[in-house]
Amino acid sequence: MDCIYEQGRTRTEAGMPAAYYYAEVLDSTMEPAYLLAQISENTICILRTGHQRAGRGRKPGRTWQALPGENLLSTWAVPKALAPPPLHAVPLRAGLAAARAVEQCVPDAPVRLKWPNDVLISGKKVCGILCESKQTHVLIGIGLNVNRAAEEISGGNFFPTSLAAEAGRRFEVSPLHQAMTRLLLEEITGENWRE
Repeated sequence: MDCIYEQGRTRTEAGMPAAYYYAEVLDSTMEPAYLLAQISENTICILRTGHQRAGRGRKPGRTWQALPGENLLSTWAVPKALAPPPLHAVPLRAGLAAARAVEQCVPDAPVRLKWPNDVLISGKKVCGILCESKQTHVLIGIGLNVNRAAEEISGGNFFPTSLAAEAGRRFEVSPLHQAMTRLLLEEITGENWRE
């Protein structure tokens, strides 16, 4: 049985309630985040794990591989009432937030968003995004290669990289997660989005 710990509750910069959770190991963050969100009415639930045993990609059969403690692995469960329409723009908004977080870590590198769910540095995948719409919530799963050496990451049909490989230094995952959360919630719940 996986243990999920509540790390605290707060309000976002926009005043929305948010609950933070952490689990050392999970199969995936998507379903547990949705279950937590269902019992936390009108609260953004943020679940981060240090290791995923069965992280998944957008297409069937695609997986997200990660060594324990090396990457940012998280799902943000946002109540649909707090995410302004259009909901079909959520994957793009999440991608923009993730790209901005990556740019802050490697400001001189060419970062771009590859529709619909990848963030690339110099044409190499550093981040994957999986968005799902449930009955009451939008789930935004983000896997960001943080401290793995590029040669340790299996890539399948793409060339992978990590923030550490591109920046030449290691990163602390917790502060990076805080920055990603701030940027993501600004994009998802912000009033300044144009249709």
